[in-house]
Amino acid sequence: MVDRITPATTPQLRTELNQKSGVNDLAPVVAEDFIQWVLEDNFCAGRPDWSVSGVTMTNNVTPYEEAKIRLLNGSHQMLSYPAFLTGLRRVDEALKEPLFRTYLENFLNQDSGPFLQDIPGMELSSYKKILLERFSNEAIGDQLARLCLDGGSKIPGFLLPTIKANLEKYGRCPRMAFLLAAYNRYIHNLKDDNGEAFELREPNAMALLQPIIDSSDPLDLLKNHDLLGDSASHPEFVKEYLRFHEEILKNGTRKTLENLDSISPPTH
Repeated sequence: MVDRITPATTPQLRTELNQKSGVNDLAPVVAEDFIQWVLEDNFCAGRPDWSVSGVTMTNNVTPYEEAKIRLLNGSHQMLSYPAFLTGLRRVDEALKEPLFRTYLENFLNQDSGPFLQDIPGMELSSYKKILLERFSNEAIGDQLARLCLDGGSKIPGFLLPTIKANLEKYGRCPRMAFLLAAYNRYIHNLKDDNGEAFELREPNAMALLQPIIDSSDPLDLLKNHDLLGDSASHPEFVKEYLRFHEEILKNGTRKTLENLDSISPPTH
């Protein structure tokens, strides 16, 4: 498992890096200074002592991968569509706003984090705090459009496990109902709340999403089992989703997020 944010390299950044290095690199890779490597210690003929370079060796990499997916990748998905629809374009810009920072803090601490446990070398309360600082890194300037890319493939892996956990325990999960309402708006409208048009990029899930896009029924998103399992079988969750859907249509994404708790009170 590798945890390191590597945003897309823009032509402008490529030019800047090449001017500084004096090398005509056609594909430079930009990355944050944070890095986490976790390797499952299961080698047939020995191995170098990678731990001296900071690699975590473990008998089971799965808990590390699950924590990274549910916290980092899950937070990326939670932020992506709402922030993009409000007109923001960079992750660090969104994290400067208390509205979005609090939204992610609540997701990490109330929706996702409680279903995970500390593992050796990965203390979750510290990881969650560092995660928000990583997202705030202006030098990385990660693009919200990158996070929005291929949501139809990402949501089942990055968010569905957390949605299922909340629905099994509480029967509802308002923040994720809001996120799905924002995603439904994103794939249907192709304009942000300021009227700026954008291209829908779903290279791996377009066949799955096309019937949803072609439908005027907002429930078709929830009812798609490949995307969201049996989420539509939870009545309170369906009500929350439809409520947020209507609020976004009426008042826009930002106003809906500002009033999220009054529209649908937290589960705990």
